[in-house]
Amino acid sequence: MNRQQLTEKHSLTNDLIFRLKTTVLTGKRLLKNVFSPVKKFEDKRQFTTESIIAFSESELWNPFDNKDNWILTAGKIENLRIASQRLDGLEIKANEVFSFWKHVGNPNFGKGYVVGREMERSAVGQSAVRRLM
Repeated sequence: MNRQQLTEKHSLTNDLIFRLKTTVLTGKRLLKNVFSPVKKFEDKRQFTTESIIAFSESELWNPFDNKDNWILTAGKIENLRIASQRLDGLEIKANEVFSFWKHVGNPNFGKGYVVGREMERSAVGQSAVRRLM
């Protein structure tokens, strides 16, 4: 794509339309989150007697880290601690949608998050799924 095509594609009008759409969609998501609160279990130990139906474990520390990127792994672990506190005790019923943004929120510096590695896949640390019947 040449410069003229890029200039035509990225006009002030297109930029304003994009910003308006993102604002409206963000507002819509905010209203959904406000009017459908997240249910959490008060007693987080109440399911300790239930049978485990799935278990996932992965290493938090990358064995190939070097001194230049060790701090990113440490940041990832700190961010996981913060996010896991938000998810602890969360009830997600069958056929319900899990929304990272609804349950964890925007991971920013104001909430204590730090610079760290990005997460890949859904297996993080240790997790267990207990049968709830």
